Amino acid sequence: MDRPRYLNNPIGSVATLAKLLGESETGLSQLASNSSRLVLPNRPEVKRDGSLRYTYRVGAALKTVHRRIVDYIFYNVHYPVYIQGGVRSRDGTRDAITDANIHASNRIIISEDVSNFFPSISDSLVHEMWQYFFCFSPDVASVLVRLTTRQGFLYQGASTSSYIANLIFWDVEPELATLLREKGYTYSRFVDDVTVSTNRSMSNSDKRRVIAMIYGMFMKKGCKPNRRKHKLYTLREPAMVHNLNVNAGRATLNKKERARIRAAVKECSLRFPGEGSRADYLDLFQSTRGRVARLKRLHPGEGARLMAQLLKVKPNAR
Repeated sequence: MDRPRYLNNPIGSVATLAKLLGESETGLSQLASNSSRLVLPNRPEVKRDGSLRYTYRVGAALKTVHRRIVDYIFYNVHYPVYIQGGVRSRDGTRDAITDANIHASNRIIISEDVSNFFPSISDSLVHEMWQYFFCFSPDVASVLVRLTTRQGFLYQGASTSSYIANLIFWDVEPELATLLREKGYTYSRFVDDVTVSTNRSMSNSDKRRVIAMIYGMFMKKGCKPNRRKHKLYTLREPAMVHNLNVNAGRATLNKKERARIRAAVKECSLRFPGEGSRADYLDLFQSTRGRVARLKRLHPGEGARLMAQLLKVKPNAR
């Protein structure tokens, strides 16, 4: 059974933790006590389904410590291949594209989502992770909880939050992933998105059983499934994972999205001639470059051509 594992020795004291994070013990404790004041809400974002996403921005001092927690603690975790949520570790980096490719060409794909995932992760669950997964002392776990949560829950926006979300099912997910694999299914999770796929036939009772197993894992951690986002794909329709088409044996962007990216590159060529230093133009340029870079990973030839075209627009905007 492949489980996530911390690859370094457990941290037994706050003094050791402070040294690892480049802080004095007193300074780290004070930062932990005042961390909520350094976490401020952003304007809510409207998601595709019309609901709101609440994110937060982190003050410089706390952001620095978060980055060190990622570098010195989370980087040194072994993440089983079924954990795909933006993981950076000794095993390499994973993202939505690598997750989608896991399920490419499978005949049946089931997609499930956790409702309000980050706010549903309580500080007590985070404490359990620090103490019982990492085997850190209770004092160390308490400091890390205060550094990485706000007002009793995990918030979205800190560099540590996605790593915590990836590990919150540390004690229940390995059994589920193993059981599904033994039954001929491929299982993966991208933070709050669970995907199960197979090339075998599935009866309606099989599908209900798999979904019930996923929901059971959610509920063991006090999380609720977002039933509105339940999706079931077969080869009779385009199968999507993270808005990527996976019917072609690998993840691809659909024609409409590729056309939108080409249009964005063209807009960069036509908009604000001679004004490449303007902030609004640079925002457009950087956003378009990110979209083209993603396209290049999925469609190398087309992406390379568009990137070359984009980089000719304004040398001082690179």
